Amino acid sequence: MVVLGVSSLLVRVRDVRLAAWSDTSVMTAQQQQQLAELCYKQRDLGLFDEIRASQRQFCGHDVLSDWNGQDPAASTEVNVYNVAGGVKATVFRNLELNLVNVGIAQPISDISQDGGDHDPRFVFTDKIVHCQCQPFATSKHGSRFSPNAWAVWEAILTDVDTRVDPRSTVCDSAHARLQSGPEHGDRLVEFTHPVIVIARRDDHNPFFQISSTLNAWFMAQALGWDLQQTQVVYLDAGYPSPVDALRQKLLAPNHDIVTGQSLMGKRVHFQGNVMIAPEEGSGPMMQHLNDAEPCHASQLFKQFREVALTTMRVPPSKPVPLDGEAVVITVITRRPYKGRTVQRVWVNEDEVLDKMRDEYKHMNVVFQSVDFVDLTIAQQMHATANSDIVIGMHGAGMVNVLWTRPETLVIEIFPKRRRRWGYRNLCQFVGCDWHEFRGGTDIGYFWTRANAKDKEIPYDEWRTFFDPLFQARYRAIKSR
Repeated sequence: MVVLGVSSLLVRVRDVRLAAWSDTSVMTAQQQQQLAELCYKQRDLGLFDEIRASQRQFCGHDVLSDWNGQDPAASTEVNVYNVAGGVKATVFRNLELNLVNVGIAQPISDISQDGGDHDPRFVFTDKIVHCQCQPFATSKHGSRFSPNAWAVWEAILTDVDTRVDPRSTVCDSAHARLQSGPEHGDRLVEFTHPVIVIARRDDHNPFFQISSTLNAWFMAQALGWDLQQTQVVYLDAGYPSPVDALRQKLLAPNHDIVTGQSLMGKRVHFQGNVMIAPEEGSGPMMQHLNDAEPCHASQLFKQFREVALTTMRVPPSKPVPLDGEAVVITVITRRPYKGRTVQRVWVNEDEVLDKMRDEYKHMNVVFQSVDFVDLTIAQQMHATANSDIVIGMHGAGMVNVLWTRPETLVIEIFPKRRRRWGYRNLCQFVGCDWHEFRGGTDIGYFWTRANAKDKEIPYDEWRTFFDPLFQARYRAIKSR
């Protein structure tokens, strides 16, 4: 086998993204050290220093040469952060958004219509963003596609494309703050506290919503923000989510979340710092979803797990089991809800669970099938953190493996041809023992997408796979 050079760690040199090693056992000691350093910088606590080091400031009040005759009091300070590993954020000071006539990209009238065709984000027009920082508006970011490719708003608002229209920066004098007058008093919302702006694309999907929460949290940590002072603003017309409670208590414990619906038809002025947080499809949770993730144990993820659980008053660890305490096996079930049909259903789940209960009835085991859809985020966290074994079909609810304790056995059931590794990656980061099951029979027409197929599993086949893993975990727990 050819030994890969360290440059093969980079998928794109410009982005410095980690690549998957085909076989880490053939790496030299130097390559292993270089990989460890990259993992620390892109998936771990080293990310904080990387964020701070990446800062580029425009129109800062202490940089007089930036003003070029602009009035500092009327200008907008802009700080741009761009870090390898998919982290991009911008912090403005003195920014205004005109949402008077804002449109929704792909609205729905009922939660049952939620899915891939729903996009609750607001539609970009050149009338929305108002700020004044000429050096930022005219700066070049080294892109061959556009003179202004900072990509501040691309993932936050829809229909933005700096490759053909550089107006997404819109921080020149033509887009300075709108003039305020008494006749607009009821249509002007002022924020004086630091604000974290989040735009949800997959508002119903906890995997993406946990990702955006993690992104906002580590950005605030890296920049030294006092989360007792911050507010969270949704720049979308999405539906409520259980993750909202975690976001509010973690990122803005002293303020309610401000919804995008409440701001539609109004002008919004952020007097102080406002962070355009890294979007939900970016950041450390969103790397290597389709191939091998080369990074493993991450203090960043472990710290986030502990802080999030503690914030929601869920014990991060489980006491050493007393004599007679049962081993808890939790099945994360997927069923239709609120009129919405779901994919990847384990159709004979109840039958298999009944047979497992009978099979292991002489052992001290408790089986529970849990549908997370109707649970609060705290209840989801508690159910997962309290489990010794977690089983579930591939789906967004499996993001709860993030809350598992180290060495928790996790079994993810896949349609045979579906390959997506987000939950495997989370287990690598926090220490759960992840395994995949692809057996049984996929149910669906031959033209049905692999990701959409349900699953039926003969019990004998399931037992052959599950029993050795279960017995090993059971012995380990009882020997403590």
